Formats: sequence, structure tokens, C-alpha cells
Amino acid sequence: IPGLVYCEQIHINYDVVQALWRYYLNSGDETMLPAIAEVTAECADFFVARSIYNAEKDRYEIHNVCCPDEFHNNVNNNAFTNYGAVFVLKLADKLAKKLGHTVNPDWLKVAEKMFIPIDHDKKIIVEYEGYDDSTIKQADAVLCIYPMNVDIPLEYQINTNHYYIPLYEKQKIMMSSAIHGTIAAK
Repeated sequence: IPGLVYCEQIHINYDVVQALWRYYLNSGDETMLPAIAEVTAECADFFVARSIYNAEKDRYEIHNVCCPDEFHNNVNNNAFTNYGAVFVLKLADKLAKKLGHTVNPDWLKVAEKMFIPIDHDKKIIVEYEGYDDSTIKQADAVLCIYPMNVDIPLEYQINTNHYYIPLYEKQKIMMSSAIHGTIAAK
């Protein structure tokens, strides 16, 4: 369909891997591990292929994506997408080593240099590179804190959680409301 941007929601690769991984962690079903490793490796290879190396900044980036916040599409370096890629790349490496499968050396190379947009002055995760405080459908940056568990200082988590609350569409109930509450309770 011309103009449809949802095909650029490549974060769904992370979503699938995360669901499979959580199933394994909660069930302990070892029989599923080879299939989970295979799906994870395929998604990791996709993220390697979709990443762009920025030599000037010595980092990997992912461009032209539709965020989970579907109000913003064709953006570069969406925090949720990029951090999801890091998770998938690291898990693919871990599972391949555990099962004696072939490890793609690019998985960790890309993961270690993937750009996650953070504003160190405001001490927040930025939804995507160039985000301008416009109205959002949901806060992708908040989703990096929960359920993704991005490793950033607690102060950044608190600031990020508070920062995005006033930026939602007024009078709407969305998934992020529950996420904000979960993070606040943490």
C-alpha cells in the first residue's frame, strides 16, 4: 500500500525475540532453545544488515523506521528500535555460544557501538534522534526502561519517566500509562 509506513516497524523483530526468550526463561523448556536461537540469529543478522556504520561518530545507527510511537515514522535512531537491536544481537551471540552454533562476529561489533539517543543534559532517553517534544502516541523511551531494562542510572530512568507524561495526546488512554506506573512503582 503506497505511503504505508508500518512495514518500517522493524522493532517487531525485537518484540518476537523478547517474547520467545521470556517464554524460555519462565518455562525452562529446553526443547525450545534451538528454535529460539535460530529465530534470534535470523533477527540479529537482519539488524546487522539494517544497521549503518557512521564512521564520523564511530557508531552504528538504524535509519528510516516507524517507532512503536506511530505518530513518528521515517525517523532515525529510535531508542526502542536501536536498544531492541542491541538486545537481539547480544542474545544471538549468547545462544549461539551456548548451543555450539556459528557466531556471527558482527553481532557484538554492532551491539557494542549501536547508538542509543540520550540527552545527558536533561538526563533522559530521547525517543529518536531529532525528537522535538511533539505529541506522542506512546513513549518509546519509557519502554526502554520497562520492559527492556536498559542499563542507565536511576536518575535517568526517573527523569525519562516524568519527561514524556505531558507529551501524550490529551484524553487518551494508552499502553504507556501502565508503563509509567510500573516504572514509578519500581
